[in-house]
Amino acid sequence: MLDVRSLETAGPAEEGRFFEAFEREVEGTGDEAARHHLNAGRPIYVGEDAFPGRVVRLYPDGRRELMRLDEHNVLVVERAL
Repeated sequence: MLDVRSLETAGPAEEGRFFEAFEREVEGTGDEAARHHLNAGRPIYVGEDAFPGRVVRLYPDGRRELMRLDEHNVLVVERAL
């Protein structure tokens, strides 16, 4: 468990190591939460570099849809992937 209070006295090197560890912890938690949603039968939404300005909706059965915001800022399916 990371202790954010350590940043109060940390130098630049320690700060860098703290944030690297923090990012690893957040990424691991995100994967766990995503798996939980998929296992519960719910889709998840992810960004992919191949589709800037879009999100991909992933279903538990493996289907994928490219999503975008319409003119009313409603998320709509652009196409199946």
